Amino acid sequence: MEDDMNWYRAELDGKEGLIPSNYIEMKNHDWYYGRITRADAEKLLSNKHEGAFLIRISESSPGDFSLSVKCSDGVQHFKVLRDAQGKFFLWVVKFNSLNELVDYHRTASVSRSQDVKLRDMVPEEVTSYCLRKPRDVIGSVLQNVMTITRCSPTKAINIYVVA
Repeated sequence: MEDDMNWYRAELDGKEGLIPSNYIEMKNHDWYYGRITRADAEKLLSNKHEGAFLIRISESSPGDFSLSVKCSDGVQHFKVLRDAQGKFFLWVVKFNSLNELVDYHRTASVSRSQDVKLRDMVPEEVTSYCLRKPRDVIGSVLQNVMTITRCSPTKAINIYVVA
């Protein structure tokens, strides 16, 4: 039954089971990369901003997860630990899901040696550019500013270009 596409393995409060696929709505996270090697994670994160991160399936402990994060001195890897109740944690604070762990570490450092908070990577694949007409901005210093909205499958990023 586990190999049946109509069923998903689910976990709640440390208990695992199978649920029908029509009972759930899947939400993809840009930060989950699944089966990516440690070396590939380092290549991907090496030229990103500090705090850029991804979660991947652990190479050394299949079934477990690793958190790879761009820090000032390179890329650090953290094993995501689980307690007897199935809660996820890096250090002391425990979470019911990877989502909760990620959300917490957006405001609390993942590292004990430096202050590094998780920040989403900016999508590099741009599907289109949405251009608006030049417009005046408050004050006379910035005039004829064109707003360029970079559209991607996951989010829009506004870039202001002074003409």
